[in-house]
Amino acid sequence: MSVRSSAPQLDTRIRMFENIMDLLLGGTVELEVWGLGPTRIAVIETDGSVAQIDDLKATFSGATKLPADQHNPLDRAMLEPEIVECQIGVDALSDTCRACSIHTVCGGGPYVTRYREGDGFRNPSVYCADLTTLIRHIESRMRAEVATVLHG
Repeated sequence: MSVRSSAPQLDTRIRMFENIMDLLLGGTVELEVWGLGPTRIAVIETDGSVAQIDDLKATFSGATKLPADQHNPLDRAMLEPEIVECQIGVDALSDTCRACSIHTVCGGGPYVTRYREGDGFRNPSVYCADLTTLIRHIESRMRAEVATVLHG
């Protein structure tokens, strides 16, 4: 007599790893953390004003603020230079990042982690070494899996 569990089968997924794998395979992701796709996110504050992503509050005072004199604040927010810079992909990266072979995967690292006082956001992420290690590890595991499948 076999006993079947009524518990659902869980398929654990780690979105961060899946996003990195998608990008390594030439795909795209819709998140602001990975890759070079445009960030189309605005935050509506409790007072009704429109601002940039909350993560930027960790960089400097007023980093999320956008002009208040907007007729259509959501449409106008997408044209603000601060938000446009998050949408221009490789052109928003530092020379160091553009020279790196995995910049299309890490996207220079999370935008907020690229900020340096007096220098802005065109810098490598403070987590550059860690991101490189993670991405290279995932890439090597993927290559090993493909080799196993192809060569038995």
